[in-house]
Amino acid sequence: MQPQTLPTPLPISKSGVCVADGYGIRLRVERGRLVVSDGFGPQRREGRFARATSGLRRLVLLGHTGFVTLGAIRWLADVGVGWSHLDPDGRVLATSAGYGVDHPPLRRAQALAYGTPAGNAIARDLLERKLDGQLRVAATISASGDTVAAIQVARDRLAAANSPDELMVIEAAAASSYWAAWADMPVEWVRSDLRRVPDGWQVAGPRTSPLTGSPRRPVTPVHAMLGYLYGVAEGEATLACLAMGLDPGLPVLHAPMRARNSLALDCLEGGIRADIDTWVLELVRSSVFRFADFAELRDGGCRILPPLSHRLAETAPHWAQLLAPVVERVAQMLADSPKSGVGPFPTRLTQANRSAGRDRQRRRLQKSRSASVPRSPGSICRGCGMHISQGRRWCDDCRPEVKLQAGRDGLAAARSLRARLHRDGLDPATSPASRVKQRDARLRRRAEEVAWDNNHPERPTQEVFRHTVLPAIAGIPIRRLANATGLSIGYCGLIRRGLRVPHPRWWEALTSA
Repeated sequence: MQPQTLPTPLPISKSGVCVADGYGIRLRVERGRLVVSDGFGPQRREGRFARATSGLRRLVLLGHTGFVTLGAIRWLADVGVGWSHLDPDGRVLATSAGYGVDHPPLRRAQALAYGTPAGNAIARDLLERKLDGQLRVAATISASGDTVAAIQVARDRLAAANSPDELMVIEAAAASSYWAAWADMPVEWVRSDLRRVPDGWQVAGPRTSPLTGSPRRPVTPVHAMLGYLYGVAEGEATLACLAMGLDPGLPVLHAPMRARNSLALDCLEGGIRADIDTWVLELVRSSVFRFADFAELRDGGCRILPPLSHRLAETAPHWAQLLAPVVERVAQMLADSPKSGVGPFPTRLTQANRSAGRDRQRRRLQKSRSASVPRSPGSICRGCGMHISQGRRWCDDCRPEVKLQAGRDGLAAARSLRARLHRDGLDPATSPASRVKQRDARLRRRAEEVAWDNNHPERPTQEVFRHTVLPAIAGIPIRRLANATGLSIGYCGLIRRGLRVPHPRWWEALTSA
């Protein structure tokens, strides 16, 4: 009988997100505490969360199999913790929460808004926000002037569009130029994994997947991360729509489709798509990835693997905070539409109305609180892929070899430059003035050597140097030897390696350094 090992603790991120992944996920309640179990095979994890002190804000389920008890659903609802279930590609399978504001007139106004002037105004407002964000991102990635001009032209054409179809055609034209600027963005990998990385993963690649002819089922890591975060944000948009009393499936921009949260996608498109793009862009530019962070499926698709998928899912509260004012604005514009009969509407997500009322009683206005940007995943060594502290680029094992190689590359570049200058007659070391200085230095040093030899008739041999001086300077830095003797750093390096034997007059200065 094999001994049973205790499960490792299931962590919660600083933002209050718990990510459960693997097979056999179980959510249940024991003695008033929520128990979440996950893992792969014998490697199991388990977390026990109290109602008041756990700090749990969001639960993200990434697994394939398992169960959730009714008691766990009740526990999450009582504590106010939202949960979402995503498949490995980021597609939203299920979310929690019912209608936070049960207002039938609002949902009636929402159902009638698609294709009407009121609905078109909301859709236009969302797309204007989206294209403004794409202009900012395009400037960040140093896109060509044609790309920026194409997005700006599309932005200006939105005012003349009178239907959701016309708006989507304009948006598609801008998206084509926008994603073309992403295609050649390089992706950095650890050196030990370069032979295993497919050629197509070296750059961001096109937005359209060759497997589906659409963004679904991406084949490159960059678009896999984008699609995954879009799925995480879609779950948060769905929860926000339900909290405001909106139906996530009744859109104002996207065409209504069965089994799709079209309004959540509308809010995502016009609210935070550019923020997600910016976050992924900074992640790609500042990080080096491992081959183990992704998996190439049998059909060529790309899938994100733990722990990178967990770190991406932990950004959910940030996107929820950015989505809150967007969803509230959509709800308010629906409430203000003609004959809606809704009237004043509460700001359940941002509490802006309550804060405004309190500000009237305060002597000083409170500073506005902006959403904090989630930190990117921790640093890993660019040579071997080992996790290292934030701000470092190489681990202790790889750093010496990297420094040595950098010195070799610098020396080779210097020699190449010297040879080119000498060939073109521009070498400063061979100019007439330099030759005069070199001659004077040789004469001066020769005179010093003769004077030393006259004062020391018994000149020590090279064997004395190798047995007495060379062992004494083996651990002394080369720069210190150069400062003590006045010799060049390169010549002192040759002396310490035993490739050169200097004149005996330098031996005392070398040993005393």
